[in-house]
Amino acid sequence: MITRWRTRPEPRDVEAVEWLGYTEDVRPLFGEALVEVTADRRLFVPTLRGGRFAQLGDWIVRDAAGELSVWQEPGFHAYHEPLQDTRPDLMSL
Repeated sequence: MITRWRTRPEPRDVEAVEWLGYTEDVRPLFGEALVEVTADRRLFVPTLRGGRFAQLGDWIVRDAAGELSVWQEPGFHAYHEPLQDTRPDLMSL
């Protein structure tokens, strides 16, 4: 499931999903790009520098410009904090 996050220390809103091996979780972040997964469940993520492989447990992040990046677990949580969802339909949950 894609969630919204804010970067630290410079606040920018991004969308992110943890790669758990399920292509349906990451497909919305990729837009029209092909979702490619290797036999050992690594995910190819197209980036400005050509691309990177995400391993299980890595985070795939899409910034406001639509650019994708890969973050490993410790770094992701050090530089990102979750945003509260303020949609009215979820406020009562």
